[in-house]
Amino acid sequence: MAQAEFFDAAYAPSTGQIAGSAQTQGGAVIAREIFDFTAHWSFFAQNCFPKGWLNMLVMTCPYCGVEAEETELSPGGEAHLKRFSVGSSDDEFEAYLFQRENPKGLHFERWRHSFGCGKWFHAARCTMSLEVFGTYSAQSLAPPENIKNAISAKRPGWSWREFS
Repeated sequence: MAQAEFFDAAYAPSTGQIAGSAQTQGGAVIAREIFDFTAHWSFFAQNCFPKGWLNMLVMTCPYCGVEAEETELSPGGEAHLKRFSVGSSDDEFEAYLFQRENPKGLHFERWRHSFGCGKWFHAARCTMSLEVFGTYSAQSLAPPENIKNAISAKRPGWSWREFS
């Protein structure tokens, strides 16, 4: 019967190296190697990923004007939903809670600038390429004309669907 193996690794930011060791349950070191993490990662990133794949999502907050990376933002789901509350039927409330779009491509989303001004806003973006067509106030019932025009320019034939 083979013994279980464990891998233990430590990253040293000052040198950019990872020291790793594989051990058996008994604690005997089988192998230990040190390799240059930064050199391997840059080769890997340049040759193994499609161009632009490693880019971070960056959006401009419409309230404070800061260009925020996705680490400063919190997603809030689909934008422009009709919210049902007291007095609605079970089917309407179920649709509000569980029926969400998850498109491949253009999507309108709610975002919160959590590590900035803290306000909610809407964004129109492509889920495949991380292209952001624009951001706008969360109080808007529909995207502004300039964002609709920007989308139509890049996606001929696109039209805004009406939310009832």
